[in-house]
This record gives sequence, C-alpha cells and structure tokens, in this order.
Amino acid sequence: MNTHICNFVWTTSISSGVIARGNLATVRLLFMFAIAALETLYLLYRALKIGLHAVDGIY
Repeated sequence: MNTHICNFVWTTSISSGVIARGNLATVRLLFMFAIAALETLYLLYRALKIGLHAVDGIY
C-alpha cells in the first residue's frame, strides 16, 4: 500500500471518529489545528461584536 492511500485511510478514519492507525504526533497536530481554528473564529467573533458595539456607541 503506498503512502497516499495510507494517508487517505488515516484521515478518513480520523474524520469518522475512529482512530485506526497512525502515530500520536499526527493526532496532536490535528487537534492543535482544530483548537487554533476555533480560537481564531472566537477572536474574530469578539472583534466583530466589539466593533459593532463601538459603532452603536456601546462599549
């Protein structure tokens, strides 16, 4: 089995919630990116909320 197919199987198993094979570093990397994405969305939401309130004169 070549590397591309292995990576596809690995990512598919992660997305379905079943960790079949792979190393812990890959799992940590995926969680790190997921958490960073959530934090970024939250910060954008807060910035937009503060900006809209500033336009309305509410701080």
